[in-house]
Amino acid sequence: MLRNQLICRYFDRSNSLLELGPSHSPIVPRSDGWNTVNVDHAPQSELMQKYATLGIEGVGRIEPVDFIWQGGSLSCLIPPEMHGTFDGLVASHVCEHLPDLIAFFEDASTLLKYDGVIALALPDKRVSFDFFQPLTTTGDLLAAHTERRVRHQRHTFFNQAAYYTTRNGEGGWAHAGTAAPFVLCNTLRQAQHAYDAANEDPDSEYRDTHAWAFTPKSFELLVLELNLLGQIDWSVRAIEPAAGVEFYVWLERKRLTMTDLEANHDRLELLIGIIRESRSAIAQLGASNRTFSHSRKRSCAASVNHVDPSIAVIIPLFNGVSYIEYALQSVFRQTLPPTEIIVVNDGSTDNSVDIIERFAKVHPIKLLHTSNRGQSEARNVGVRESESELIAFLDQDDIWYTAHLEELAKPFLAPSDPPVGWVYSNIDEIDKDGDLVCRSFLNLMPASHPKKRLSDLISENMFILPSASLISREAFEMAGGFDERLCGYEDDDLFMRIFRRGYDNVYISRSLSQWRIYPSSASYSSRFAESRFIYCQKLLELFPSITVVICV
Repeated sequence: MLRNQLICRYFDRSNSLLELGPSHSPIVPRSDGWNTVNVDHAPQSELMQKYATLGIEGVGRIEPVDFIWQGGSLSCLIPPEMHGTFDGLVASHVCEHLPDLIAFFEDASTLLKYDGVIALALPDKRVSFDFFQPLTTTGDLLAAHTERRVRHQRHTFFNQAAYYTTRNGEGGWAHAGTAAPFVLCNTLRQAQHAYDAANEDPDSEYRDTHAWAFTPKSFELLVLELNLLGQIDWSVRAIEPAAGVEFYVWLERKRLTMTDLEANHDRLELLIGIIRESRSAIAQLGASNRTFSHSRKRSCAASVNHVDPSIAVIIPLFNGVSYIEYALQSVFRQTLPPTEIIVVNDGSTDNSVDIIERFAKVHPIKLLHTSNRGQSEARNVGVRESESELIAFLDQDDIWYTAHLEELAKPFLAPSDPPVGWVYSNIDEIDKDGDLVCRSFLNLMPASHPKKRLSDLISENMFILPSASLISREAFEMAGGFDERLCGYEDDDLFMRIFRRGYDNVYISRSLSQWRIYPSSASYSSRFAESRFIYCQKLLELFPSITVVICV
């Protein structure tokens, strides 16, 4: 139910909605009070028989189908008097099946009101049977639309058969959920048979398959490029990863206007993001490969020499002239030196940048500049410009003890299933002058460590400070980074999403950093209070049945 509520977060039951392919699991069922028109590939009776034969539970949830769609134009299927009347279109695991995806977006423009929203659940190829399929490109979609395809191409059936893969017999798995080996389910001879049996004739019987393969960043790139080319008038309002085999996308009507330079900048950012997304796929291959030789390696495990992981230090800077030098000096004194040091100047107006430039003459510091948009965006910018396996955030007024990075990195070196997403430690509280206020501050707080249950993250303040944490890049990127609307509780929000993606966490009870708290710090700002409200709203949307308590 939480999944459906998330997909429908831009709708309410007064909206007129069109759901494509609800089959046995409708997202906006009329039985639940939604004002929905259903489109599916078969009538209700056939769907009930089909899914009952397959042993699917809950066939009683299948609702009457208003329009039977078996390819072709969706807008031609829906009567003209209904065009432009829908507030939203909902489709779960539909778009990857469509022979002409651009035509689908054109139909949506015809059927939805101008301020309508498309809500999609799409399979993430990194955790599905499409794992070895190439990503769909804008050129692929343009070719399909130019040819006005209504049937899948023969090579599509070959590829689907030849590279269909499972793990533990399943066609979908969690990013961090299994170390089972990959298995190709079909032989090349079977793939050749699928190719030979296919028929591209528009008048032939429709045969279904996956035509397209996506990741969150690759889909965002497709939408951006198609919009800039004038092929569609939809743009991404939001994209959110999910804990399972999918991700969610919400699209709104908006024609983008950019210079070629601006477009190439955004495209390059997304292309780099796609490469970074591939790290999670590569990590799965590593886990899978280890299973093949587990027994052989077990005997020599004690003799394995671990190589120190690469670590990027990200420091957001805004008018930090009073304390930034102390923060930097604590980085330089680390017993495990970082691989990268990145300072993101968030629109400072004091002389703190001069201090960074002075240190950069003798230390390998990369200084980036942004307008003043808050520490969440500054941190995200720093991560995007880094390359290391692990990410260490340090606020400009906090200080690390010398063994901070070395101790936090150790749990990442040990095998773990599920993998470690973040490691964090206790903290010592200091005042504006650097005098100790409280030793082992977290010992006094009513919070459990480490975080093992979702209720631990919802019902209490987490007390996981970014400056006291070391985070896996993979986990950070899988969670989507910091919510840039937040300048307070952005850390709780991030660690909640990493936890929900299935990653483990490790707590070190020893204090490894100093947390500076004083009346003019960010924790007492008006933006912090606004963030508290936004975060509370996010929790209520995700967990409407749970009472959310956020300490002030």
